[in-house]
Amino acid sequence: MAKPQQPDAIIQADDFIQNADKDVTPSNDEGRVPVLESDARIHANFLPLPDPPVSALSQGIAWEWETLTSVPANVNSTGKQMAYAGGDYIYLIRTAGTTTFYRYSISGDSWDTMASLPGTTSNGSNLIWGGGDFLYAMRGGNATTFYRYSISGNSWSTMASVPGAANDGAGMAYDGDDFIYALRGNNSTGFYRYSISGDSWSTMAVTPANMEKGSSLIYTGGDYLYAPRGDSQLTFYRYSISGDSWSTMANAPGDIAAGSGGAYAGGDYIYYTRGSNEVSFYAYVISRNSWLTLPDVPSTVFPGGGLSYGGGEYIYVLRGTTSFSRIGGRPSNTYENYMQ
Repeated sequence: MAKPQQPDAIIQADDFIQNADKDVTPSNDEGRVPVLESDARIHANFLPLPDPPVSALSQGIAWEWETLTSVPANVNSTGKQMAYAGGDYIYLIRTAGTTTFYRYSISGDSWDTMASLPGTTSNGSNLIWGGGDFLYAMRGGNATTFYRYSISGNSWSTMASVPGAANDGAGMAYDGDDFIYALRGNNSTGFYRYSISGDSWSTMAVTPANMEKGSSLIYTGGDYLYAPRGDSQLTFYRYSISGDSWSTMANAPGDIAAGSGGAYAGGDYIYYTRGSNEVSFYAYVISRNSWLTLPDVPSTVFPGGGLSYGGGEYIYVLRGTTSFSRIGGRPSNTYENYMQ
């Protein structure tokens, strides 16, 4: 099958420089996507490409990659295994057919082994913070099992089963209130909503096409969730919560495949690694429905790779082995002088 053509909606660095003096006011009326008050402590100070991005990038952004302490053991199954719940910790399901569960201290750059999951996890496993004291996890591996983890109690509970078995391409996103949305993956169109208060699932509008390896789900506040299709495709979707409907957005710059991860740090940008044994790193510009190509990750990202915002100015990247790093973006001195 022929590989899809590159999209027209990719913005390259040269375009920024050539168009630095042009008006870059968004052409639609969406503007910047608001962040829920409940997420304010998480989506706080990350300094990505300052708005408007055209003038900002032409003035220079100081991006810095930092290598961190390695994960205690290999992570090599597909899924979104990392979750940040505010404060000092990022949590990680090892997967790889194990019950192993880790906690990473941001301030200490160190890992601890926490209470084991009730069952082994595999491809399609997912971890999401659901507000307050709890994290939620899909087991993956063609299972419908769904768990809840108490942060304060360091303990797991088994909750109501997912309506469809999750595998490659599964993803979850928390809406900041009572609902967790979930892609089934597993080369299917299944899409569900979990009520935290009711411990119950509802079936929502199916995705426009089957979701596979590399797919993930991101909530950015307001009415929308975003998801790449995965499966080495460029296709990128947006879901309307109020309309229970899907739209196809601008294609990604490169095919999104196994190991890809997504993270939202507030503001106008969603960040993605490409996966597929590649080093590409992208930002989707929400208000412009376009993409930016960012500095490459330090090394190739394999199945088991992941991405997580960790508060402050950093996004954390799991390579899919034991390699772990983070990137921070601050305006350079040139940009700071430009803004004065």
